[in-house]
Amino acid sequence: MQTQLTGADRATYDAVFRHPVARNLAWRDVRSMLDAFPDVVKEEHDGSLKITRNGRTITLRRPDRQIMTDIRELMNLRSFLE
Repeated sequence: MQTQLTGADRATYDAVFRHPVARNLAWRDVRSMLDAFPDVVKEEHDGSLKITRNGRTITLRRPDRQIMTDIRELMNLRSFLE
């Protein structure tokens, strides 16, 4: 992505790519990181996020808890950001 992330957003981006997979990513931090990319995120009526970049789209569902615990969804986000 072309935007330069700084501070907490950069730490969240790095955590998405951490090995082993981060299991304590706060939804609000992921949302903040994605909002740093202009015109990429659209919030749906159900609270999920539709993220579009380079002609590709991914939808992230807001987790029941405030922590992203779905490893598959986190891996999809990682793949999308690469």
